[in-house]
Amino acid sequence: FPYTTLFRSLSDHDGQGAFYRVQGWERSSSLLHVNPEAATWYSRPELAFGQLKAGEPTELWTLDALCQSRGIDQIDLLKLDVQGSEGAVLRGARNILNRTNAVVIEILQCQHYVGQDTPEVLTGLLESHGLHFREWLWLAEGLEGDALFLR
Repeated sequence: FPYTTLFRSLSDHDGQGAFYRVQGWERSSSLLHVNPEAATWYSRPELAFGQLKAGEPTELWTLDALCQSRGIDQIDLLKLDVQGSEGAVLRGARNILNRTNAVVIEILQCQHYVGQDTPEVLTGLLESHGLHFREWLWLAEGLEGDALFLR
């Protein structure tokens, strides 16, 4: 099936924000600041997080606004791995989540990012839209994992 890759910064509001790149460990880059203590929770802490660069300006979108702009009125499977901003993305998806059948979401068990939502808050946000926890698809060192929620 055809698909389009879109590079957007998703949040709970439209507007401007900052994207914080983590030099040496780019996959930890986020709209949130990295918690400096997080590196000590891994078996190889020197690999966990690199040097944080200054925030780069980025345009923020809600998932609802992005879907509306693209003519998307239903989502079969939503995969969220947005480095601690999962709760913000869910809060910006109030409409489309009611028409989403499944969500795979990265859940961080510890406070990797300053201001990230807890697993309980994320679960509550999804359940409020009729999406219920089904199973862990993977769980790494008890610190983070991907959870499946189904309608």
